[in-house]
Amino acid sequence: MCAALLMAIWVSILARFDLRGDPARLILCTVGMILTFNMGRDITLFVLYPFVFGFMLLLAFEWQQKKKIAQNVSASRQRKRTFPAR
Repeated sequence: MCAALLMAIWVSILARFDLRGDPARLILCTVGMILTFNMGRDITLFVLYPFVFGFMLLLAFEWQQKKKIAQNVSASRQRKRTFPAR
């Protein structure tokens, strides 16, 4: 029963990555599906470490992109305040 529960959680994680439609998340979903075959009887992080590290890299990349966007938005707001429209 525990193995079935772990696999159900794993499949739900992969399904969430697939539903986002982002190319980076789709690649990570593909890696996860490939790693599913390697699990066999051993459902551990030892098998899933490429997925875990890939997910951490993806989160860092998305955080960096959001930070750049926020900086651009704040810079454009400051420009609008200094140069009001006539």
